[in-house]
Amino acid sequence: MLTVHVRYNRTAMDKFMKNDVKYISIIREPSAQWESAFTQFLFEDAFPDAKSIPKEKWIEMFLEKPSFYREKLLYMMFQNVMGRRWYYAQNSQMYDLGLDTGHSFYNETIINATIRSIDKEFVMILVLEYFDESLLILKKELCWDYEDIVYIPKNLRDSRRNLTDEVRQKIREFNYADVLLYDYFNKTLWRKIKEYGPKFEEDLQYFKNLNQHITNECGNANRNTFKKGKRIFKYKDSEFSAKKNATFFCRTVAENKRALFQRVYERQNPYKKRPRPPAKTLPKQEPSRVSAARNRIQETAIAAKARAVRLLQAHNAKINSGIAKTSGASTNMTNNNPTSQLTPKKNIDAPVAEHEDEHRPI
Repeated sequence: MLTVHVRYNRTAMDKFMKNDVKYISIIREPSAQWESAFTQFLFEDAFPDAKSIPKEKWIEMFLEKPSFYREKLLYMMFQNVMGRRWYYAQNSQMYDLGLDTGHSFYNETIINATIRSIDKEFVMILVLEYFDESLLILKKELCWDYEDIVYIPKNLRDSRRNLTDEVRQKIREFNYADVLLYDYFNKTLWRKIKEYGPKFEEDLQYFKNLNQHITNECGNANRNTFKKGKRIFKYKDSEFSAKKNATFFCRTVAENKRALFQRVYERQNPYKKRPRPPAKTLPKQEPSRVSAARNRIQETAIAAKARAVRLLQAHNAKINSGIAKTSGASTNMTNNNPTSQLTPKKNIDAPVAEHEDEHRPI
């Protein structure tokens, strides 16, 4: 499964995904999605002095010259990437689904061809405004059970801008490719709902009741704030936590995004070393293979060093013994033959003189 933010590129994905992989995605009403993106990506940074402008007027001001302000974002850093926000300031949903930026955004023939290609390659495009309805259709398409589609809402903003109809129309005009995309798959969804049959409303109500039951039984919602720079965003249920002694199913449904990523990461990297717990809670364990091997290497090194010391000591003792023998022989020769002082003989068996020459100061 590939369940992270990624731009759709079928050629690249086919290189590492299986042939029977099924693609799904989700879209949102363009004016609502663009308002959310404006807040998330801080489009007001394109203004010379955003602080002097009331926040309620930011979107209206941006839409007075949308292409001009979008171009400014191209030369601004965001999350350590130059120009990243430029891609998400116009038709970001079509961009994420593979449509190239530039003239393609204004070529209706290319846009419609891309939409038909998406319809052919994806098993389902969910619609956020009809999320429960979309999940019910997805359940049928993939032969899933209800437990495969139950969810608890998270990362919901406390408040949104109230956009006038005029502002919404300007947003839709600026994001025309997204409008065509949304209209196409919104109609597709309702066609599939009609094909579902007369039991759809009954199943939908059952699903809504089941979701509410899961939300009440599995956990507790906590209000959370998210700070980005000097801006603080408030989210509802973003840190939804499972109740004490909750079942594995409840913990899975209630866990936040970080916990989910950690769980997936640990499954994909079972042999990767993880952070050790604090020393006071670390249980006594037998040495691992790695630590045992490391200990053996250290012991071998210590033994080799000790052996080298013994060999060096034995060598020095042999040299000292040779010096003592040479001194004794010279003394005897001097006492028995006085002329030996004039013509001393070399002691062939004890090459002490050579060692003495080597260590004699120059």
